Amino acid sequence: LEESNLSKAILRSLNPIAAKAKLTVKFPVSRRHVPDSTAHAVLHIIRELSANAINHGKASTIHVEGKLENSFLQFSVEDDGIGFDPEDHPGVQEGHFGIQGIRERLCHLNGRITFSSAKNRGCKVQVEIPLDSPCS
Repeated sequence: LEESNLSKAILRSLNPIAAKAKLTVKFPVSRRHVPDSTAHAVLHIIRELSANAINHGKASTIHVEGKLENSFLQFSVEDDGIGFDPEDHPGVQEGHFGIQGIRERLCHLNGRITFSSAKNRGCKVQVEIPLDSPCS
């Protein structure tokens, strides 16, 4: 969280998995525009999505992109992996807590998440978090 912009913070956060896939990050958002709690959640979400892409989706390339627009922090994580059916994936009952954890973090920030994926076609996850409303 001490980085001056989110691109640097994301790259630092993804460092432990950087050797497993080609990572590109385009996230020119100054940290001073994003509350600490939101920045912390964003880093966790991006790390979880990237780890899922590599470990479950067999991705070799991951692209993270983000921006501020109209008081919303918007970002996406896109990969070239094997994809999955967003409506039928292993969940908490099967011991997989990643997506549920992401949804819970976003719920506290009044954020939204959408998955675009299909078998053998990779995955793109888009997230939107309002920055002008208080966190619950």
